[in-house]
Amino acid sequence: MAHTNADCGAWVTELLEIGSCDSVLEVGFGPGVIIQRLSKLAAAGHIAGIDPSQEMVAQARAECNRHQEWSCRPPARLCGALAVR
Repeated sequence: MAHTNADCGAWVTELLEIGSCDSVLEVGFGPGVIIQRLSKLAAAGHIAGIDPSQEMVAQARAECNRHQEWSCRPPARLCGALAVR
């Protein structure tokens, strides 16, 4: 499923024409596949996501933490959220 979503997410991010300084909120980020792509497109911007599933938050955070150039942290008082940068 994540790979199918990755294809769709790649298409959507191309349509949005995200710039390097943009700020993006991804709602329902799942395992974090699209957030990875967004973090590269908006390298000088701010990327955040929210997902109701604690399992998806944990998967996305684990993926994020594997990339040392990223800084992943849970925003204050937001359950099921992830901030990248």
